[in-house]
Amino acid sequence: MPDSIDEGDLHIIQDIPDGNNKALNGASDFLDTLLTFGKALKEPHLDAKSFSVKEALTQIMARYPFKTEAQKKSVTISIKQDFNCKLSSFFFEHLINHLLDNAFHNMDETGTTRISIETEVNSNEQLIRFNNTSKRINEEKLPTIFDRFFSRRDEKTIPGLGFCRLAVLEAGGDMTCSSQGKAGAEFLIRFH
Repeated sequence: MPDSIDEGDLHIIQDIPDGNNKALNGASDFLDTLLTFGKALKEPHLDAKSFSVKEALTQIMARYPFKTEAQKKSVTISIKQDFNCKLSSFFFEHLINHLLDNAFHNMDETGTTRISIETEVNSNEQLIRFNNTSKRINEEKLPTIFDRFFSRRDEKTIPGLGFCRLAVLEAGGDMTCSSQGKAGAEFLIRFH
């Protein structure tokens, strides 16, 4: 065993507390989210009150942590017809935030994406279309993007699209995804 520690080893040892703090904070965030999801799924009526999709989207956009003004300007919202949605507002905000996060995380090589969120009401359903021009989702991955597992991205553990879809299903709706041409994806959220 050596009698001394060289500076390279000292640097590694000094970074351990920061790594531990990141891991603990990530674990804490994960557990908080998991407990919230579990409680709401166990008691679907919890916080599942009817709300205006237009008002909710306006509030979510005002709170979303856009990194740049260009990101903020890349999102357009078109409310063809407003409707009331009966879904947990927590889940709805998480769903929209998760779709925005994914679109910005998967921007193309130019670092840009265009995102449009549209609503539509027809005779038997209410729709929210979320389109983006980010990197195209691989056709082979499409069947698995709603798997009920967690995704890891940039050292942050977040509930994946599977949990978003589960919340929509619990509210009597459905959520699908399709690739759009050479770039982008469309997420379609339907409420009956």
